[in-house]
Amino acid sequence: MLRKMFVIFGVSDILWMVFAVSQAFKVDMFPNEYKIFAQIGDSVSLTCSATGCESPSFSWRTQIDSPLNGKVKNEGTTSMLIMDPVSFGNEHQYLCTVTCKDMKREKAIRDIWKMNLICLVNVNK
Repeated sequence: MLRKMFVIFGVSDILWMVFAVSQAFKVDMFPNEYKIFAQIGDSVSLTCSATGCESPSFSWRTQIDSPLNGKVKNEGTTSMLIMDPVSFGNEHQYLCTVTCKDMKREKAIRDIWKMNLICLVNVNK
């Protein structure tokens, strides 16, 4: 009986270690909404952050690999894609890719792997 208990505890320790390692490297994107509405001329920032990685490498792209029409600012474990001013050229689905050593994660809004930026024209101006 003691031998069976040792095997069970040993397996649970290994499973716990595998679970902890798999949860260590995580990527989040903000704002975390599927659609972002912005008026032409506004400023929009998308932020991608990595946890569980000391020196992540970031890259941004659109779903169809169009030009980003924005500036990327990387600072530590965070990367920002800043679109200022927003124009119709920014209407795309954006993805953030984070590399940590030999691991790579892609993130977008609500885990659907894309974010829509929809530009609106204010006709009252």
